[in-house]
Order: sequence, then C-alpha cells, then structure tokens
Amino acid sequence: MQMRILVLDDDPLICCTIAGYLEDVVEVDVASSTDQALALDPSSYSALLVDIILPGENGAQFIQRLRQDGCSARIIAMSGGSREISGLQALSVAKVRGAEAVLFKPFGRERLLRSLFGNNGQA
Repeated sequence: MQMRILVLDDDPLICCTIAGYLEDVVEVDVASSTDQALALDPSSYSALLVDIILPGENGAQFIQRLRQDGCSARIIAMSGGSREISGLQALSVAKVRGAEAVLFKPFGRERLLRSLFGNNGQA
C-alpha cells in the first residue's frame, strides 16, 4: 500500500511545490482549508503537512482537534510566521497541540523528506 499524504496550506504555490517534491514518492492530496481537509478524512492518511497560519481555524487548533478525535497519522506542522506571530512561536504551539515534527518555511525537498521518513528520506 502506497503512503498517502495530505497537504493543508492556503497558498496554492506551497501546495503545488510540496506536491511536486513528493509526487514521485507518495500519493499526495491537497486542501486549502481545514473544512476541505476534514472532507478528505485526515485519519485515512499516513501523514499530514499542516500550515499553522490559516484563515479561520488555524493549523494548531486543527492539529489539536485531530488528536482529540483520535487521529494517529503523523502530523508535521509548517510555518514561516506572520506579522502577528513568529514562525518559531507558531511551530512551538503546534508541537504542544500534537504535531510530531515541525518545518520552518521555506524548506527544500531534502528537509521535507527527512521530516516525513527520517534520516534516509525514503518511504
């Protein structure tokens, strides 16, 4: 069974870039809001890449909700921050709420693969 990953980010360029990084390794779906992500059944994925700065429900709140609902998928939080909160602050909140790993934006393919699969970067 091929690994499936859900990318949740409201920036279409980020979603496209991440999907491009991963499409030769895993099956990738994208969502631009937490509502779209929920419609795709996050618990059916091996891993979720969740942006923290989202309109409406933010990524940290979404991660906490997923964990409270019993989602056991690997969750990796992503953020570059905003005017209101630094990326490091946003990512530390995400860790407290249930993210297993964090990625500070911008990041490259190798860093993404290591976050998903460990040091060897392979599925």
